[in-house]
Amino acid sequence: MGALVALIVLVASGAHAQPPPPAPDAYASHVAVDDVLAPLVDAAELDVARGRALLGWARAEWVRERVPAGSWLEARAAIVIDAAQRELGDGPSIGALMRDVVLAPLVERAELDDHELALRRVEHVLANVDRDTELARRAAALRDVLRRRLDRPASRAEPAPPTPPPSPPDPSRRSDGELVDLYVSAGILGGYAGFWVPYALALDDDGWYALSVIGGASLLALGTIAIDADDGLRRGVPSTLAVSIRYGMSLGFLLWGALDPVLAPIDTDRRSGIAQRAFLPLAGGLGGVLVGATIGLGLSPSVQHVRFVETAGLWGTGLGLLAAAAASTDGPTAFALGAGGLVLGVVTAGVLAGAGVRADAARGWLLTLGFASGTVVAGLVALIAQSEPSLFGMVGVGTSIGGLALAFLLTEVLGGGDDRAYRIAALEDLRLGAAPTEGGGVVTLSGRL
Repeated sequence: MGALVALIVLVASGAHAQPPPPAPDAYASHVAVDDVLAPLVDAAELDVARGRALLGWARAEWVRERVPAGSWLEARAAIVIDAAQRELGDGPSIGALMRDVVLAPLVERAELDDHELALRRVEHVLANVDRDTELARRAAALRDVLRRRLDRPASRAEPAPPTPPPSPPDPSRRSDGELVDLYVSAGILGGYAGFWVPYALALDDDGWYALSVIGGASLLALGTIAIDADDGLRRGVPSTLAVSIRYGMSLGFLLWGALDPVLAPIDTDRRSGIAQRAFLPLAGGLGGVLVGATIGLGLSPSVQHVRFVETAGLWGTGLGLLAAAAASTDGPTAFALGAGGLVLGVVTAGVLAGAGVRADAARGWLLTLGFASGTVVAGLVALIAQSEPSLFGMVGVGTSIGGLALAFLLTEVLGGGDDRAYRIAALEDLRLGAAPTEGGGVVTLSGRL
């Protein structure tokens, strides 16, 4: 009721203004009048829903008089008028409502858009309201803005030159994984060198050690960046360098233990003796850089060959330590046998790979599995016999070599003609059995390849 009173007052105040005669709509023929006046019906529906039935009726009536009969917007406007009539009855005349109030939603909607439809809505308002009203001033200002935007000539875009197709990746370029492997290995060597230098110089300040370790690791990392500049290292070279550095330092530690009795006594000059021993891993790592660069750049081994040789170093070292356990040797001799086994394993695998034997990472790990299986068997035998470690070593040498040989033969037979991948045939009719025996039991696993 309060809204009705307010609208009646609004009607009375607007009666003194002489509205201009209706002018033909100024929108272009290709813009549908339904689209231009749609915001009025939207506002009318909201007016009726919120109790402003008279205002909603006026807006819907304005639309119905100007859209084609039977259009979608005329149907919506008729629904609004029916709802308003049910609420107001005959009600007061709606013809005296101020047009700037009735048509305000057109300007409000146009202020949110910047396309041609917004301009047509503004022109409709200017053609039907008094030019002295606030709504007319808003509409005129908005019309000027919209015209400038719509009439602005489109800038002529120069066609972009055709983008050349990306060059295919260089198949001989190293992979990111190889480079990360080299970064890590070089960083370890540089950090170790950064520890050894201040220790050998008898510097007692801990700050020197921190700076030296960080500096050494950073220096070799920058060196890796330098040698990988331009076209980058070739495939296989970073892996060769990384493995050579790691095994060079490992050989140095093993020689540390093997040569300990003949090096400078630690009890007379502790720093001199330790510095002499600690230099062996550093010398091994630096030697690994030289050997890796020579082999990598000179022979261009594949990554698969490098990984195969890397796993062979594990077998050789393990066999050397098993031989030391079998002979019940002292510590230095055990370290010497481990060092000899490491060198023997790496050299043997390198010769096999160079001779054309199928050598890749997959086969290397399968051979490692055979070696580990033989070691586990030796451990079980020694545990059951409850004997000295020498029995474990003697049995381990035989079973580990047997496991390597068996894995080598299986991968040779099942590998087919593919040099890079190995097919391990599935076991069919797999059966697991267990049976008690006198003083123990037996577990069996059988199947068909």
